[in-house]
Amino acid sequence: MSLFQAPPNSSIGGVSYLRVLAFSTREACSILGCWTHWFTQMVARDTSYLAYDLLIRTLPRQPVSRKGKRATGLYGDAHWKTGTREKVRWVNEVLAQYKRAPEIIWLITDLDVMPLRPYSHLVTWFVRQPHEIVFMREPGHSLGLGGVKWVANTGFILLRNTPRVRDFVGHWYFRVRVNRKLLEQDLANWLLVKHVGHRELNWSTIPTDLATTKIEEVCASLLRSHHP
Repeated sequence: MSLFQAPPNSSIGGVSYLRVLAFSTREACSILGCWTHWFTQMVARDTSYLAYDLLIRTLPRQPVSRKGKRATGLYGDAHWKTGTREKVRWVNEVLAQYKRAPEIIWLITDLDVMPLRPYSHLVTWFVRQPHEIVFMREPGHSLGLGGVKWVANTGFILLRNTPRVRDFVGHWYFRVRVNRKLLEQDLANWLLVKHVGHRELNWSTIPTDLATTKIEEVCASLLRSHHP
């Protein structure tokens, strides 16, 4: 869904479009309704010339198990974990389709990350950075695969569709497929921090005054807040 088009020759640092990829399980569509309301309000307040393209993918409803129970599709259950893997597959697929689109910045977001100010503010910051991909910072001291401390929160990612980014996402998807007991965020952090194959990838985290997972850090200058 394209919400509006930018006037010709209008851009932010050469970027004319922000393409937003949002993913939901069918059971969590109540969250989708809340998030799209916030998103619509955010776009209405944006006075920049940035055009927004919004793509939403929902995972099919989980069938009832032999025990007569249906997965909730909410945080932590089996269907939710299936959804996180499907999200990585979808991102890998879409980026491969748009290799030649330098005017597009991509935003990958979970539906519990609410936009509090126009995303164009974040794009303006990002185009001034040398980074190819940035993640919302993961709080706390969670340790994952190989004792790697989680730094990147994969629920909110901003990226340029470069060859190194596509290599990373493709490798991430491969690892997600073969390591099904591990969370996709665990595997992403391991690849970023430990794997020699991605040392040339220019990645970083978004400053916490722009995006945060902590509700106590929400302030007037904040772009968005994460609500677990």
